This record gives sequence, C-alpha cells and structure tokens, in this order.
Amino acid sequence: MQYYNTILAFHILFGGMWFVNLVINSILNKRVKKEIDFSVKKNIIAVQLVLTKIIGAIGAGGILITGILLVSQNPGYGFFVFSSNHWLVSKQIIMVILLVMIFAMVIPQSKSLRTITMEAESMNDEIAQKISKLNTTSFILNILVVINILFALSHRFMG
Repeated sequence: MQYYNTILAFHILFGGMWFVNLVINSILNKRVKKEIDFSVKKNIIAVQLVLTKIIGAIGAGGILITGILLVSQNPGYGFFVFSSNHWLVSKQIIMVILLVMIFAMVIPQSKSLRTITMEAESMNDEIAQKISKLNTTSFILNILVVINILFALSHRFMG
C-alpha cells in the first residue's frame, strides 16, 4: 500500500486525459461540421483522429493499469465483487464495456474513416455517414466515461 496514493494520482490523471479527450473531440466535431472546404475538413478529421487516438490510448491504458493496481493493493476492494463496493463493480463493468466498444467499434470505424477520407477528392455521403457513425459511437463512449468519473467522485465525496 505504500504507493497507493501515487497510483491513485496517476489514475485520476489518466481519467482527466479521457475527459480532455471528450472536450477535444466535441470541439473538433463542431469544426468538421462547420467547415465547407473539404481539404480543410480532411485535415481537421486527420488531426482529430490522431489526437483522440493518442490521448484515448494513453488514458484508457493508464486507467486500466492503475485501476488494476489500485484494486490489487487495497484489501477492501476486489474484481467484480458484487457483495460490496457497488460503485467499483459498476466502474469495472463500464470499463469492460468501454474496452469492447473501443476495440470492436471505435478503432475499426476510425481506420475506415481515415482511409476513405484521405482517398476522397470531395465530401460525399459515405464519408458523412462514417463521420456520423463514429460520432455516435464516441458520444456513447464519452457518456460512459462521464458516468465512470461520476461513480468515482460520488464514492470519494459521498462516502
């Protein structure tokens, strides 16, 4: 337990990265929607995909590793223990859902959008559909991230 507070601080930092990812994604989505020039739109999409990929990967990996370390170091916690710490079980279930969504949906959708956008000469319905699909998936993912953060805050500040 001697490194518990350090690990917790990193866990919070990685959670903050995921939250920042949500904000960056929202801002860039608005820019993509407003932009008329397709070459500029392409660049914004490319930046958005790279930034969210890097920040998301670091945040998710960091949360996963530090979360496992926190649970393993605290004798009061456990993995998927339904008899106590309901907030923690809820966070763990949501984390599993998030990871499945990232690997099964977000990564393939991002790769597909990147490929089709970089090859296209102008905006078309297929690109618009892929953007919309990825934005919907990202929105659901971001809601789950916020719920997870709220579980953590409610545990800390409400007992």
